[in-house]
Amino acid sequence: MKKLLLFVTCLLTLNSVFAGGITNDVVMMQISGKVTDSYSEEELTGVEVRIKGTNIVAYTDFDGHFSFDAVPSGNYTLEFHFITYTREEIISDDADHQLYLDVALTPSRP
Repeated sequence: MKKLLLFVTCLLTLNSVFAGGITNDVVMMQISGKVTDSYSEEELTGVEVRIKGTNIVAYTDFDGHFSFDAVPSGNYTLEFHFITYTREEIISDDADHQLYLDVALTPSRP
């Protein structure tokens, strides 16, 4: 009987571990926003948005929106790159774990 009880206890423990019953303390956040032209206020499609110092990259869609859905909570520097526009860096803030940024890029001068 003791062996059966021990076996059932082990199964329940393994089940809770693999089902996510034991969690770690990492809090995730979402960073999203919209990128526009600073003069015309038109949405910019295809802007590369990178979390500086990482390989985490997103690109704006046809409406100028981008999103990083699940990054560890913290402060990040976001880099915005788009041909014929000046590079922009913005420091994010994880105050409410869901950050929305409106970014206006300025066309570079020839």
